[in-house]
Amino acid sequence: QPGSSVATSLTEGESLTKHVGILDIRGSNFRLKPIPLMQVRSFTMGNICLAETGLDNEDLRVDEAMSEILCKEVEKLIEEARKSSR
Repeated sequence: QPGSSVATSLTEGESLTKHVGILDIRGSNFRLKPIPLMQVRSFTMGNICLAETGLDNEDLRVDEAMSEILCKEVEKLIEEARKSSR
């Protein structure tokens, strides 16, 4: 059963390219031609494990370092989403 033609939830599967199809029927033969959709609400998913970033939780400025790491990751994901929507 086909699903929605737009991203309906923030899950990794929903970040993939969506398609609709044209069903061509000629006599007893048929074929489905997939057509990729441009998503209005394109988004990209990413994962980051803070334990693997080398942050020192004893550092008094760990929150600033964590914020910097997360901001860079978000900026990277935004750029990926921009490239994939072109």
